[in-house]
Amino acid sequence: MPGVIMENGGHTNHDRQLNGITGGGDKETHAPTTGNVSSSATSGKKAAIIPTQATVAGMPLGVPAGPKEFPPEITRNPGSSVPLSKIIERLSVQSFATLQKKLEELAAMPMPILKVQTNGNMSQSGGGEVDNDEDNIYKKLRLLKFAEATHADFVKVLVITNWSRRAEEVSKVVDLNFYLKNKEFEYTTIVDHMVFLKQKLLAYRIPSPDLKTSVEVLSTGKASWMPDLGFKPVPPMRPQELSKCLDDIDTALSIRLLIEEHDKIPPHFEDYTVSSGRVTFQVHGEFEVDLTIASNDPETQFWFIDFRFAFYPGGSRISALHRADIERRVNYFLLHEGLTGCYKFLHEFVLTHKINEYQKQIRFLNEGKWIRGLKSEYLNRTLSVRYWVNLPGPKSWLLLGVRSGRPEHGQIQPKATSFLSLRWFRDGKEVKDFESPLDPVEVSSETLFKKVIAMHSSHLLKGIREKLKQRALFAEGHAGLSLNTSSHDPLMCYLTLQIGPDKNIKLGIEPTTGRFFITPASMSSRTALQNYHRHATDPITQVPTLIDQLRCQLASQAILTHALTVGWQRFSHTNLRQIERLLKEKTNNQAISFRLFRRSEWSENWLIVASISMSGDCWWMVELSSDKLTIAHVIQVPLQPSSSEPSYSFFMMLNTYAAALASQFVDLRTLHSLKANYLLQPNKHGGTRLKLPNILLRLSQILPPDKAVKTKWASDTMQLAFRGLVRDTNKQVTGSSASTSRRTTIITIARMVIAQSTSMQEMKPRVDRDIAFNNSSGVFAFRLRSQVGESILPMLIEKVNQISRLVELIGVLRSHSRTLTCETLTLDKIVFSYASPADGNSPSSQHSLEEKKHQATISFGTVDTKMKLILEKGNPHLRIADFFTMILNSREGLRGVATYLPITLPLLLAADALETVWESASQKGTVVILARAVDHYILQYQLNSPSLTPNGQATHRTVSLNVELKAKKDKPLWQLTRTDSSADGDEISEALQPLWKSSGNGWQGLRKGAVSFPGGIEELLSKIDEIIRTVKLRTSPPPQAPQAQAKPSGPRIQSSHQQQHHPTQQRQQVKQRLPQPQGRGKPPQGFMQHQQHQQRQQMTPNSTQSQGQCQNRNNNKREVIELESD
Repeated sequence: MPGVIMENGGHTNHDRQLNGITGGGDKETHAPTTGNVSSSATSGKKAAIIPTQATVAGMPLGVPAGPKEFPPEITRNPGSSVPLSKIIERLSVQSFATLQKKLEELAAMPMPILKVQTNGNMSQSGGGEVDNDEDNIYKKLRLLKFAEATHADFVKVLVITNWSRRAEEVSKVVDLNFYLKNKEFEYTTIVDHMVFLKQKLLAYRIPSPDLKTSVEVLSTGKASWMPDLGFKPVPPMRPQELSKCLDDIDTALSIRLLIEEHDKIPPHFEDYTVSSGRVTFQVHGEFEVDLTIASNDPETQFWFIDFRFAFYPGGSRISALHRADIERRVNYFLLHEGLTGCYKFLHEFVLTHKINEYQKQIRFLNEGKWIRGLKSEYLNRTLSVRYWVNLPGPKSWLLLGVRSGRPEHGQIQPKATSFLSLRWFRDGKEVKDFESPLDPVEVSSETLFKKVIAMHSSHLLKGIREKLKQRALFAEGHAGLSLNTSSHDPLMCYLTLQIGPDKNIKLGIEPTTGRFFITPASMSSRTALQNYHRHATDPITQVPTLIDQLRCQLASQAILTHALTVGWQRFSHTNLRQIERLLKEKTNNQAISFRLFRRSEWSENWLIVASISMSGDCWWMVELSSDKLTIAHVIQVPLQPSSSEPSYSFFMMLNTYAAALASQFVDLRTLHSLKANYLLQPNKHGGTRLKLPNILLRLSQILPPDKAVKTKWASDTMQLAFRGLVRDTNKQVTGSSASTSRRTTIITIARMVIAQSTSMQEMKPRVDRDIAFNNSSGVFAFRLRSQVGESILPMLIEKVNQISRLVELIGVLRSHSRTLTCETLTLDKIVFSYASPADGNSPSSQHSLEEKKHQATISFGTVDTKMKLILEKGNPHLRIADFFTMILNSREGLRGVATYLPITLPLLLAADALETVWESASQKGTVVILARAVDHYILQYQLNSPSLTPNGQATHRTVSLNVELKAKKDKPLWQLTRTDSSADGDEISEALQPLWKSSGNGWQGLRKGAVSFPGGIEELLSKIDEIIRTVKLRTSPPPQAPQAQAKPSGPRIQSSHQQQHHPTQQRQQVKQRLPQPQGRGKPPQGFMQHQQHQQRQQMTPNSTQSQGQCQNRNNNKREVIELESD
């Protein structure tokens, strides 16, 4: 029985009262009635209970105690002791629970029914009838049984408690009993081993040698005790005799097999050879047996000679013991059943041997290469082998056994025989139609299982491939998917999947364990396979899901790695769930994971999102609202899944494409807001896999109405095509720190075609840094720059307006080609040279044109700013540059400037010449040229008079000449008249009379004035100046007008600097010397119409007009000019 140990060392656990047994620390302990127990109390310690006359477990108390310590051979038994307190506690709890259950059962039973008398009173016979009631008796019986059972348990505990008083001695007895039992077991084991060894040695037992006979035979050559039968020894056969004997036996065997046994030979013994006195029957894949005959009598039996296995490994040599047994059995069947019995015996023997060989090899495999991967059972020549034993889910196994070969229904065929049969149960279901992998010649369990597992692996991988083909990524050919199978090697069965442009993975199955593996291995694939194998039940359904998750995880990692490397930034949005939910709706809930990125040089409200799924990786451009909290627009980047494989070049290209897509989206949105029609045209420009469509739009729908009228020189259709990005790096220095900011600029090419009636020969191929013109095709190409997410339409409108203005200027230059020559033509400025008009009055007029050319520059600025005329240093027109600037920005524009520049040039050249002359003749006076307008000038001479004032000061004579532009038959003419108060009757008038009555080269006198063509004004002014300088003034001049009393102190020359930088001072000086002007000068009436008519004539010249012009130049001197009356 198990020992009971005491708590607190060797003391008993009697410090609480149970069933009348009381134990305490310092209190007196009362022993049971079975004996008297004396005790002594010790303060603070438990008193040991020592029995006096009682017996413990039937042992008298007078027996002397055993040894206090056992020898070291006897060890303590540590595992079979239970604390006494635990037993008492468990018994108490059990008793209370049982009592409570009994009370509940009794309370559920019905109460006894009292008898009622006839008058309705209860019976007064006492409680005897109630106590004798059957239900009451049953309740009492139940309570009594409970009390008896509980009492028996507590009695047992009492006995154990008494035993525990000598627990130390009892424990030693238990240990000694355990030691003796072990010794007994060892003795029995040794005896059994000796008996088993003796039985195995029977086969190796050698009989006792007969030494006496051995000595006699070795010494004399015979044994005297052996009888002599009188036989004569057979003489040895010679080789010729032996060969003849074997030939005779061969002949007899052949005759017998062909004649006597031909209908008795089994069908499987039809392959035989006769040679060397024996017939050898060969059964393919099973065995070869050699038989012979001992007589020519056909009724005698065949005799066994030799046996060999016809498969391997079947054993190259059969032991003598087994050979003797085979020979005995074969001769027996040859005697009783002939060749048929011999075949049946050897055939069944070989089949059994093959199954045993398979079992032996499986045992070796399970202990070697395929350790714990197979589990086999052998019963009645049927071998059951289960493979992939550790995989969860349905099991797979093979049944290798012998089938009789007889059909279930029908006649038995003569050749029907038993054979090895293999049944395959795959995932708990038998596979009916499969090619048996059994090889009749080679018996190899490893080869057998390799072939079966190869078929099983191919089946699983084919099912997985069919599931994966349903994914759009593989179904549409965006990713490669191929299956490689083998009939003999399971490691050659694998599924190749393309998860990247240059990255493939192989999914295979381990032959020994049946677990899936992925190569090349990675941490992601390892984790995914571990999670799969933990809950794998249906590989064909679950593995495609595993591939989906793994592919998306690897694609997500590849996207993140490449994106961060090329400068993309991860984006964390507060409403990430909203973005994922929106994109899942757009991808039909096929997206598995998402990645959010943005570029630092992009606008903050644009980001790009990658949704990863087995349908392909989709990229989305997301535009956030102004508060960056909600989604404004979502645009799918139109990429093919095959072209969206993550790589460094792809992300660089995606950056370009996504930025252009965002900008084009903004452009289309702007066109839609303008209610402008547009058309998307395929982009045929090469050089990139990602192509944005071109936009075809109408200029008339995006330009303001007043601007649209001016673009009739061009076709109304314009093309916008994206051409790439330009990255700019700006360095900013703030204090002692420097920062670098990057900016991405979108390059868009806009093309517009000029009208067929518009000629642009003056336009250079490279108009500007961002504008080119092809004269042969008449196409303008604009290079527009914009930021990511910004519309290019405002810049496009500005460029179109600039080109429109440029075309208008070209038309003006063409109409004034005789006087203006374009030098430089850009969008910012136009540089041209000009000269006075060649009217043909002088033979040297054409020759002097090249020598008198001056250069001017018109700065355009932007469309909204004013144009400015810039003249070179020393240009005669500097004095009236402000007037030309006003004309340039008026409705007349460049046409007015181009008209007035050559007309006023001779006049201003003459003015410069006069000022130069009067600088050297300052003692005679000064000359002042005042410009009231571009077509109105005043020449004022301040001449020194020889007479003196009453105060003794010198007096001055003022001569004013008014020069104003007029028109005669749409031809410009300068009209010159004298406007001072002394114009009539003074000596100057008298000196000028001959000039007023004469004419010259391009000018004509008119009694009191003169008129001149622009080319003749210089000569006219020179002659007038010469007369004024040479005239002698009288002593008493007529009284001067009040406005002519100014006394100049020297020559008055209006320099270009003063004209350009002090226009206010110039106006004040003019106000002091001249009366207030009546209005700004205007071109002569009909003069601008004449210029337009002349422009039309120059655009379409003919021979008649050329001849007319030559005649006008030849007859110019004889022409009489008359002014039109006002």
